[in-house]
Amino acid sequence: MRRFLALLPMLFLSLMVWGCSSPENSLKEAREKLDVKDYATALKAVREARHLLLKEDKPNPKMLGTARYLEFMSLYDNKKPKEALALLGRKEPKPYVIPPKDAGWMGSAGAELAAEAGDAELTKKYSNDCITHRRAEKDAKAEIFCSTNACSLLGKAKKVEMKTEFGLKALDVAVTSNAAPLVVTDAVACVLDGVEAGKAPKKLPPEFTKHDVAVKKALAADTRGKGLLARMEALAEPAVAAAKGKGKAKGKAAAKKAPPGKGKKVATKKK
Repeated sequence: MRRFLALLPMLFLSLMVWGCSSPENSLKEAREKLDVKDYATALKAVREARHLLLKEDKPNPKMLGTARYLEFMSLYDNKKPKEALALLGRKEPKPYVIPPKDAGWMGSAGAELAAEAGDAELTKKYSNDCITHRRAEKDAKAEIFCSTNACSLLGKAKKVEMKTEFGLKALDVAVTSNAAPLVVTDAVACVLDGVEAGKAPKKLPPEFTKHDVAVKKALAADTRGKGLLARMEALAEPAVAAAKGKGKAKGKAAAKKAPPGKGKKVATKKK
């Protein structure tokens, strides 16, 4: 009996240590430390949680996803961009699930970090991730933000020509969701920036022109409208001029091929 009583403190301490080192408790601690901006302790706790989860044969995918999300947040908030980007590129050895809302934020934050690092391709990748997850949420406003934010970030990364893709995505959702004229105008500006900075021939893509009526209506309600409309017309003029040039060339070629007497007036002799 005395031996048992002597072992009780050790047993109690063991139970405390076991309880504190469970994935659930480590994740809880990480959240609490993030709330008070103790990023170093939060990072330590969440990595402990991940370590414990990966030791399990079949860890809870939601918990493993939470660990990944909180680890990224700890690095991002603690201004460690290289480590945060490395985490996004890291493949987990076991399945995990992150809710679309959290995954969308990770994509947006990742795009921001990639742009600051001057990596346009990664900026594009994580911006598309952001769009995919916001679309899964069925949140049109958040999806548009992912696209227009990509436009801004690609400008910082000095890859303006890559803006077109995201401007078109923003425009499509803005028009179909009846967004405010300001939102449509922002998307238009993004498309025009990309097209103007792109390779020749510089012309507006069909995905843009199909929204012509909605675009002009939005531009009429925005102070930037006149300037953007002038840019649109300038991009349309080369195509019109080219079409006219081709028409003239075809007419001349046809005239050359025409047999004598056709296409020309033949003078008749006076008797």
